[in-house]
Amino acid sequence: MQQAIRICNKEFKDYFISPIAYIVISIFLLVTGWFFFTTFF
Repeated sequence: MQQAIRICNKEFKDYFISPIAYIVISIFLLVTGWFFFTTFF
């Protein structure tokens, strides 16, 4: 189990170092923000 946690931590670190992670997070936040605010206006 300890090895699986180490591998998972390494994968998450590698993922967030790459610029694709920030692109995916930005798109997700834009889409969820859009759907959230369109319910008010």
